[in-house]
Amino acid sequence: MNVRWLVLCVLAASATAPRAQDTNPYVGTWRAEFKTSAGAMREGKVVISEKSGSWDMALQNRGNPCVGRAYPISIISATADELSFSIDRAKTLAGCPDGLAKLKKVDDKTLEGEFDQTRFKLVRQ
Repeated sequence: MNVRWLVLCVLAASATAPRAQDTNPYVGTWRAEFKTSAGAMREGKVVISEKSGSWDMALQNRGNPCVGRAYPISIISATADELSFSIDRAKTLAGCPDGLAKLKKVDDKTLEGEFDQTRFKLVRQ
């Protein structure tokens, strides 16, 4: 009976223990590089933690209050080959549209993908 109880306890503990594959391989600070619709190169900064982070593209547009602010991000998926996250603009400024970024791993320091139909690249800092 004691052996059964011990086995059940070990099984229960291992089922709730964190697994290595659950960690986000992209945690850190990244430089974003992209071209505007007019073809100008721009840079920004993306900070990624396990489940969240921040998005700051350092743009200016006097006619659009949603441009030129840092926004929180929420990690949707972080696998060995891909990263996707939402840019939660509406949490910072009501009325600003949220966005979705989808990226694929190029190498250990580079991700490439798309955000709101704009191609961009993240380079690990």
